[in-house]
Amino acid sequence: MEANVKLIIAGALFGFVTGGIGFIMIKYWIFPIRHYRRLKSNICKDILSYEKTIQNNKWDPNKISQKRFKNTRKSLSDLVQSFNEKIPLWYKIKLKSRRESPSETARQMMNLINIRDPEHVQKRLQKAKAALLIK
Repeated sequence: MEANVKLIIAGALFGFVTGGIGFIMIKYWIFPIRHYRRLKSNICKDILSYEKTIQNNKWDPNKISQKRFKNTRKSLSDLVQSFNEKIPLWYKIKLKSRRESPSETARQMMNLINIRDPEHVQKRLQKAKAALLIK
């Protein structure tokens, strides 16, 4: 009987420790990394959308929705904040070793609304894509 109680206690302790480790990994690794990747994906879509607008010779910041620019800026600031504050250190080191730079992307894209020349916008978008390692 005592052996069964010891096995039950050991099993419960093992389950508690495993559950605690799993919770920590999900809360502090998985969710922040998934959030970062989702933000990066949204910015990739924005970049492609802006490039498509330029290719169709329709780049006019006055005609492009202010809400669209505002959403892009919000996504960029969230991405930089996520990179600087939320993702785990080991993942940040991995991104830096690949030379991925959300802050450089934000620097290139924040003022698109003020640029009238489509060629200048295209150059900035190319630099932003390179900084986020987008092909």
